[in-house]
Amino acid sequence: MSQNGIHLLAEWEGLRTEVYDDAAGLPTIGVGHLLTPSERDSGRVTIRGHAVDYRQGLSKQDVLNLLAQDLERFETALNELTTVQLTQNQFDALVSFAFNVGVQAVKTSTLLKKLNEGLYDAPLDQSRGPNDTRACQPQREGN
Repeated sequence: MSQNGIHLLAEWEGLRTEVYDDAAGLPTIGVGHLLTPSERDSGRVTIRGHAVDYRQGLSKQDVLNLLAQDLERFETALNELTTVQLTQNQFDALVSFAFNVGVQAVKTSTLLKKLNEGLYDAPLDQSRGPNDTRACQPQREGN
């Protein structure tokens, strides 16, 4: 994801320099970084190979670096899942979507199917508004 995309995602999602409880009541910091048990026990998060104490809060740059690090798994997955060329803005939007719904949801989504068919405008045609992701929801497979 580009630096511009990271900054936009942080703005949209909200950037928190101190620990907070997410919607499920789980300890989180930065931009949706769920603290692992070892991070909670140690009071440190690893950012770019360095243990950083978060108990007194993180700097904004640390938060952005942590977000970039957290996004790497989504970027890797999307590079494997997409079969068409995307612009940087399209890729950034797809990474943001994956960050919110998860890789598995993207993997089975109409959005990815339409993109890989080269139908770049199809997801927009299905949308009912800028925040409506119903067109991009994963399709249920038979149980």
